[in-house]
Amino acid sequence: MPSLSPTPTAVPSVGSDGYAWIAGLAQASDPNDLDEDYSRLEPKLGGVLQVSPGTCFTGAPPPYDGPEYLLLVIAGSKSELDRLVSGAKLEVLFEARVGQMCID
Repeated sequence: MPSLSPTPTAVPSVGSDGYAWIAGLAQASDPNDLDEDYSRLEPKLGGVLQVSPGTCFTGAPPPYDGPEYLLLVIAGSKSELDRLVSGAKLEVLFEARVGQMCID
């Protein structure tokens, strides 16, 4: 199994079909509550790590589809998401194929 490089390269946040794959790692009503986990994981994951409200995605499962913030890994394909999650040894709340409604 390939390991993550110390400086990860960016992966497309949206696949060729217009959808992305996300793995939810944590949820909080205040995005600042996710800072510690983000800071710990960012060196391993770089640009594929994101904090967004659940409402930014169509297809996120309840209760993760609401206004609370999610710390998540985003990838353009399921295989890339699986590689990132397993390479970083992450505990995942959920995985889903989603459409993105919010733009950074």
